[in-house]
Amino acid sequence: IKCREAEFPSSALKKLGYRHIAINAQKGYHGVAILSRLPLEAIERREFCNKGDARHVGARVNASDGSSFIVHNL
Repeated sequence: IKCREAEFPSSALKKLGYRHIAINAQKGYHGVAILSRLPLEAIERREFCNKGDARHVGARVNASDGSSFIVHNL
């Protein structure tokens, strides 16, 4: 994504069923987001190479069967 978090179209995406959103945003540069219909927990943002950019977001997804998994967006 190439926008700040406040500019991200969260409300439109929530109307489409993606009620759970994890964002690491940065204006006009690197940014990532995870959209999910399942709850997200333990959201983390990692910085790489000490550049102060927004290239990573990760979250644990809890499935309806009780299992969980971790998603990373780089």
